[in-house]
Amino acid sequence: MEIIDNELKLGDAWKLIDELADESTKEKFELDDILYEISMKIYEFRIKKMI
Repeated sequence: MEIIDNELKLGDAWKLIDELADESTKEKFELDDILYEISMKIYEFRIKKMI
């Protein structure tokens, strides 16, 4: 995170997680990411098929 011309520029969240989290926490984030992708595919399918 850095400040440029009175604006806050946020850094990459994944880099922060990699720096601060232990392996089990990283695995949980990865699992959440996979589950999110699966749920979005199901949601998109249902929208497309108007279910």
